[in-house]
Amino acid sequence: MKKAFAVILSLTLFIGSFAPMSSIVASASENVVLSQVTRDLAEMYKNDGDYKEELASEKTTSVTVENRIIIKCDEETNTYDSVSSTYAYGYRYIQYSDEKDAAEAFKKFEQAGLEPVYDGISTVDDVKYEEVVKTPELDGMYSSTVVRNEKYEWAYGACDIDETLNYYKYRTGREVVVGVIDSGIQYNIKTLKNRVIRTNADFSGMATDDEMDRFGHGTQVATTVAMCSPSNVKIEGFKVTNNNNIMDSSVLLALSYIKEMNKKPDIINMSFSGTSMDSHIEDVIDELTDMGIVFVSSAGNDGREVKTYPAAYENVIAVAATDKNNNPCTFSNSSNYVDISAPGYFTSYKATYQSNAPSYVYSQGTSFSAPIVSAAAAIIASEHSSFTPKQIKNSLIDGAIPFAEKDCNKKYGKGVVNFSNLVNISRCKDVKASIPSGVYNGNVTAELSCDNTLVNIIYTTDGTLPSPKNGNIYSSPINLTQSTRIIAAAYEKTDSVFHGRFFCADYYIDELSEFVVDDNGMVKAYLGASKTVTVPEEIGGIKLVGIDENCFRYTDIKEISLPNSVCKIGDFAFYLCNDLKCNLLSEGITDVGSYAFAYSGINSAVFENCKNADESAFEGSDVKTVKLGLIKEIKNAMFKNCSSLKTLCCPNVADCKNNAQNVFENCGSLKTLFLPKARSLYLDIPSNVNLFVSNKLSFDASNNTGFKYTFIAQLEKGISALKELIEKKTTSMSTNMYEFKDTGGFANSKGAQIRVSDYGLRFGFSWKEIEGLEDLSDSVEYGFLLNYGDTDVLDADNAYKKIKAANVSKNADVTDFNLVITKIPQNQRELTLSVRAYVNIDGWYFYSPIVKRSFYGVAGEVVDDEDVEVTVRESVFDMIRNGGTQ
Repeated sequence: MKKAFAVILSLTLFIGSFAPMSSIVASASENVVLSQVTRDLAEMYKNDGDYKEELASEKTTSVTVENRIIIKCDEETNTYDSVSSTYAYGYRYIQYSDEKDAAEAFKKFEQAGLEPVYDGISTVDDVKYEEVVKTPELDGMYSSTVVRNEKYEWAYGACDIDETLNYYKYRTGREVVVGVIDSGIQYNIKTLKNRVIRTNADFSGMATDDEMDRFGHGTQVATTVAMCSPSNVKIEGFKVTNNNNIMDSSVLLALSYIKEMNKKPDIINMSFSGTSMDSHIEDVIDELTDMGIVFVSSAGNDGREVKTYPAAYENVIAVAATDKNNNPCTFSNSSNYVDISAPGYFTSYKATYQSNAPSYVYSQGTSFSAPIVSAAAAIIASEHSSFTPKQIKNSLIDGAIPFAEKDCNKKYGKGVVNFSNLVNISRCKDVKASIPSGVYNGNVTAELSCDNTLVNIIYTTDGTLPSPKNGNIYSSPINLTQSTRIIAAAYEKTDSVFHGRFFCADYYIDELSEFVVDDNGMVKAYLGASKTVTVPEEIGGIKLVGIDENCFRYTDIKEISLPNSVCKIGDFAFYLCNDLKCNLLSEGITDVGSYAFAYSGINSAVFENCKNADESAFEGSDVKTVKLGLIKEIKNAMFKNCSSLKTLCCPNVADCKNNAQNVFENCGSLKTLFLPKARSLYLDIPSNVNLFVSNKLSFDASNNTGFKYTFIAQLEKGISALKELIEKKTTSMSTNMYEFKDTGGFANSKGAQIRVSDYGLRFGFSWKEIEGLEDLSDSVEYGFLLNYGDTDVLDADNAYKKIKAANVSKNADVTDFNLVITKIPQNQRELTLSVRAYVNIDGWYFYSPIVKRSFYGVAGEVVDDEDVEVTVRESVFDMIRNGGTQ
């Protein structure tokens, strides 16, 4: 269980005269508990010498401490011969004499239903920085009232930070607190005067009851936040390390402590990363997110595509790094989980407890990108006190300056964070272009306009943000002779209001196709201008076989149609395509990647031949109807937060048990779940739902949500087994939440009629469609089952005759169909015929009640029925009396 833990640093520019601000963050009793726990952990950490030597000798970034276990439990939980342990906020940290004892205890904890994890030690990445020579021009520089040093301070312009800070200079916003989980803060430096809220807590293992920074990294992160935010944004330090080592247990303890605080931070910045992490950390992050806290984390500095934690956790905003030209930094990690980017080089203050006069340095790393985004999130939280963490994240992404579709694979997020786009203010109208982004054959001319008249439209074509000091004042149409990006904004000529939001458009001149395709036939990107996209079967002689990962991610397309040659939808292919409101039907798609349609606006997805759909494939989407025809397993979070989902049809799924977590979480609209072959099911559906299931189903009812589940199985032989299972696994009270039906009464009988002219019987039936089910089926067959004699056992397996209905009559959602038996021999007219109708939907039989009639029996009823016309009754009577011949 090796852990690679890369911690990256950050820098900022902020000089002044400051003093610490104090605030009571926890009760005295909580502080006593915390002090004891940190002392206990400090004693445990003293025994980590061998692991630290291993860390150094193997030149690795992380090792697992295999003689220390962390569990979530009650305080009295047995620790199985531990040498020491300590307990705080629902977690116990347990030390063992050796790895063997720890391994034995680990198994016992698992057997007891707990979730043990080993602690870990990781190293901090080396930090590259350059000390900035202080000059009178640089000292005290804090706003655009002075010229920024272009070599060191370009990040302010790249994100439009100065313009935003100037706007807030004379405005008072509500207090927003950014918590920095790091190496603490040197809170005595002038740069942070009136910006720090003291925590008086040390989770690092030194047990000093003080968050003073002894390493410097946390101070760099904190000053980055301060330099990028107005004065109403305060900073709290949560100290988890003192050097280049960091412990999972320290991070978990800090997060658990924050959960108990009376006044919690609004934003939490975590400028560290690792390829694995204690799973309890994610649990607490999720809990704090539910409490309204926004988490931001750096992606890491390994320069590779890798999933790192905590950045990759669902409820954490993951930040990568960009350079002066808004291109991804070569040192920055990348991955599909990355949400946004920010400058990876920044000026900040490096200071420790020994340096009240800090160094002003220019450093590189995603640790500096993360606090820039944390500061941006704080501005949103300041203006929108009711925003949820999800809304703040969406605002950051929506306001970013997007990467060009052709130049970026979207593994660095949507684009570069932009501060001015986040400000909620009456401002100039947006700039518009006469032609949209897209592919054009030959030169084109773009005209820019704004609904305001007394403005200057300022634009750039080099990828940088336009400003009065950087860019061109638009005066005439722009002739485009080569592929060009235009970024523009409207500035009022009187300079009395904030400029408009930034407009961005990419024009691709003389491209061969609006699709970027690789040699394997995967569509890598869409460059076209149309919001209605039709993917061809072939481009440039290459047959298209799939939509690659991230291809349409973040785009505003509204409709898409795919050829049957496209069989694969890659990871994140349509992620966050909010405007995609189409019904996507495809016989070609066989594989759907993770998060492929997550958080998109797709209305329905019917993939008849889909064999595999990965985790979170539709998570958070607006989808209402889904059919995945050939998949055999439903995976983690596949439909989590699909609040509009009504019908799910997976006719070949065999496994939907509890190892697939959160599959139907928050699916409050789900009404029909068609899993006719499922042998296992985990009942956590927050809706009254009809479950079409196997006769041999077993399910876990331990997570009963209080909703009513109606199980529908094939005839009574399936229902009896399910009822027996319910009685064994649930209390008598909870059985009221379950209802059972077999498929024997879904079609309706309309009785039998005599046919005098040909000595026949007509059996009438009707069928009312099951909402959402028949529309998703491959085939629907209407028919009849016939047995001679009076029988109560009649289904597709034992019928003497199975007769497909020749004619059906449809009226809205009701279908009528009739069985006509003619020329019944005289010697069989007293014989009872047992008949029932069936409707076969994708191999699943739904039946009517059994109708039992004989020719003479029906004839006698007609004769005795005074409501029947006299002439009819007489003709039937004559037929019976004469014995009728054919």
